[in-house]
Amino acid sequence: MPDYDAAALAKLRAQDAEIAAVFDAHGYDFIEPPILEPADVFLEQSGEDIRRRIYAFNDASGQELCLRPELTIPACRMYLRGAGAGGPA
Repeated sequence: MPDYDAAALAKLRAQDAEIAAVFDAHGYDFIEPPILEPADVFLEQSGEDIRRRIYAFNDASGQELCLRPELTIPACRMYLRGAGAGGPA
């Protein structure tokens, strides 16, 4: 994983803006699910075998959280809870 200095980060953000403009022109919205997610949704979907491949920990309240290992579940959850519910996917 590379580190980005100011110049490289500016170039990357410009590329992101170009890509976002294409998606926006076709009616898509940008979403950004939280980087920390409840671990149980991923464990229920993929089973305990995924536990050794994710970074999971308990927060101060005891809830097991993990670094988001993928985007499918969070994106679907956001869609179903948001304005997209009941509309075209």
